[in-house]
Amino acid sequence: MYSAAALRAAKAGAEVIIPAEGIPNEILWHLGIHELHGLPVIDPAGLAVKLAETLVQLGELKLFQRSGHGYWFSRPDEPVAKHLEKVFLGSPL
Repeated sequence: MYSAAALRAAKAGAEVIIPAEGIPNEILWHLGIHELHGLPVIDPAGLAVKLAETLVQLGELKLFQRSGHGYWFSRPDEPVAKHLEKVFLGSPL
């Protein structure tokens, strides 16, 4: 069934197969299937791990850093914060 879907995808012009995370991906990689009907099979779990490693390495080299500004890091000016707290929470944070 998966092979038939891969064949249809290849005939439709697909360039890679990205299996759903979980059982389909684990089965394909456990069986050593890295290609179906001429299309490379990408491991999304492995890709996520490698991306995380790369981001850490870029951070260590100071080539890529997380911003300290924005939603999670900065509060609005005090009057705005008080108004939002009153509107949404009914009391100050």
